Amino acid sequence: MLPASLASVHGRYRTPHVAIIAYATASCLFAISGTFKPLAILASISLLLVYLAVCLAALKLRAAGPAPEGAFRAPGGPLVPLLGAATVVWLLAHTTRGEAVGMAVAIGAAAAYYLVRRQVLRGRVPAEIAQPEEGA
Repeated sequence: MLPASLASVHGRYRTPHVAIIAYATASCLFAISGTFKPLAILASISLLLVYLAVCLAALKLRAAGPAPEGAFRAPGGPLVPLLGAATVVWLLAHTTRGEAVGMAVAIGAAAAYYLVRRQVLRGRVPAEIAQPEEGA
């Protein structure tokens, strides 16, 4: 969903060099401006939210029925994802109001960008690709 220029790959090293340069530049600017600490806090909160989603998904998968033959099944039953989710909720409960508002704003901005970008891409993609047929 990001601009295509960020995906360009270096011919010799086969790395996304434009994305790496953009990321390094933004990181340096944030570090120099003194706004790095709040960004690190937001990154930690966002990772905790991802971990919470993983714990809840593990619970849902366990409840869905027996695992397929040969699939990995974590020991401990639902205890491990429940303890993980409880730990994440406990850590999130220690965020300040400002940090929670900042995270909500960041999620809102990312969602808005996603929705706008999706609409823009829909206008460029042929209709048969943008709207696949039923059963496809």
